[in-house]
Amino acid sequence: KKNRFNYHPIAIKNQNNFAGCEVRAITRLNTDNLLLSTQNGLIQYEKDDRNIQILKGPNNLLNDTKGSLVDSKGRIWIASNGGVSLIDINGRRKNFTKTVGSSLGLRSNYIANFLELEDGTILINAQEGLHKVLETNDVINFEFIGDFWIRASGNEYMWAWDQSTVYRVDPVTFERKPEFSCDFENNNGVIQSMLFGENNKIWVGYGNGLVEYNQLTGQMQFHELLANMSYPLINLLQDFNGN
Repeated sequence: KKNRFNYHPIAIKNQNNFAGCEVRAITRLNTDNLLLSTQNGLIQYEKDDRNIQILKGPNNLLNDTKGSLVDSKGRIWIASNGGVSLIDINGRRKNFTKTVGSSLGLRSNYIANFLELEDGTILINAQEGLHKVLETNDVINFEFIGDFWIRASGNEYMWAWDQSTVYRVDPVTFERKPEFSCDFENNNGVIQSMLFGENNKIWVGYGNGLVEYNQLTGQMQFHELLANMSYPLINLLQDFNGN
């Protein structure tokens, strides 16, 4: 099955501040607003009236954002080249950077993205590997887990990838086992993105298309995307309508 899409690049501006043309990730803030992680800041985008806010931190901390997460408590976690920034529901902000000489703390200031598990545990994908957020009496620390990243969670497992292979990861032991490989004739790409969707389906941005994998049946199908320009699918998002 082939699908044709047209890409329409846009530049979002707020007065004299250029927000950045490279969007790394998109996060739903609520039904009406999106958070766009860009090379020059985190944008809060209101889709109805097309208003935007550019969220920046001290010392340009948020000027190169990679991803964001709105957790179950309504807090916004922001990943950037300058560490982790956390904005609570009252707008108060905390910033966390690399910790030296301690067993608890971030091992890198380069943060890629976050993932919240069903029990509220928050995982952080950083340059040096996977971290877990530890919270006790409003004090936040970070525990290093291993030199790999977690990409999604669903159906009692966490999920990761390496090149063209997807792994399921035990949520307790963090043991990884291969689930499937994206080996398609005439398509020797690498995995760029992954989404655990409804009905136990895993969607993978791979090469010039989307891989649809059913975790219960083991069936896999490749959907080639024909577009007027070639872009890697670096981020996948499922909306409230299941699209």
